[in-house]
Amino acid sequence: MSRGMVASVALLASGLALSGCVSAPFVSSLESGKLGALRFQSLTVDEEDFLRGRKSGTPVTITGELRLPTTGAERVPAVVLVHGCSGLTSATDGWARELPRFGIATFLVDSFTGRNIREVCTGRDRIATGSRVIDAYRALELLATHPRIDAARIAMMGFSQGGRVALWTAFTRFQDAWGPPTVRFITHLSVYPAACFVTLQGDDRLASVPVRIMHGQADDWTTIGPCRTYVERVRRAGADIAMIEYPGARHGFDSPSLPSYVRRPDVLNPSACGFVEQELGRIIDPATGRLAGPDAPCFTRGGGVGYHPDAHRKLVRDVVEILTVAPK
Repeated sequence: MSRGMVASVALLASGLALSGCVSAPFVSSLESGKLGALRFQSLTVDEEDFLRGRKSGTPVTITGELRLPTTGAERVPAVVLVHGCSGLTSATDGWARELPRFGIATFLVDSFTGRNIREVCTGRDRIATGSRVIDAYRALELLATHPRIDAARIAMMGFSQGGRVALWTAFTRFQDAWGPPTVRFITHLSVYPAACFVTLQGDDRLASVPVRIMHGQADDWTTIGPCRTYVERVRRAGADIAMIEYPGARHGFDSPSLPSYVRRPDVLNPSACGFVEQELGRIIDPATGRLAGPDAPCFTRGGGVGYHPDAHRKLVRDVVEILTVAPK
């Protein structure tokens, strides 16, 4: 698949999201049982304000797509799905359509269209991770009001940059500052996350629920090594965290629209980076002492993606097994 074809998948998905956004109803509650494309309010925040817990920011309306199983229990488990740096793609839409077959409702959140962002893989457009964490918390709070959703069984699942969101939403620091007061995610699934090269204060204090990182061993865009180190460190601190590794799998291994390997030469690659929140609210590139960002010299250009059917099938089995286990 050419670079243009890879990009067209993301652009097509973004176009569909934009067209659905126009007619989608705005909701602040789902007590009436609404389904399909829905608009709801979130917040766009500065990263430093988010990290410090400052209640600032600009209100923004974003979109989510809610799907329910057609059969099954009266109240069903659900998962909030959070896309990666390309925005909505055929892969994330595939998860949104596949999981209801196993009795799991899905709410696929589009963090980009409402903010006029096309993609952030290349660094041309930017969004603070904190804004996307707030999106996920708002989606959780909204889902919990739906009469068919079991509010005690709503999970979080994110991919690549969305995998960072899936991880950060598990930090008690952010739950206390930004999360809804009466409901929490029952588990956090972080798939090939662009996350573990960033060390935050208190990132070893996680919610008392399962946190699972699912990572391809052959990923050369968000390499697996830093996540192995992070999981071991946080497990020693007492968190219920584990890594599930997929041999031979690359970044995006759950996307059937991809060939077995294609290199994207334009994307930012953080494999040589190790950013640290040395003081509250300020994430530093230790190599330069400056605030971390896409202009940090540790970033290189280029990263591979590729479909791995065996790893994809195993990932589906692993996810379904985790999401259908009733809470103790």
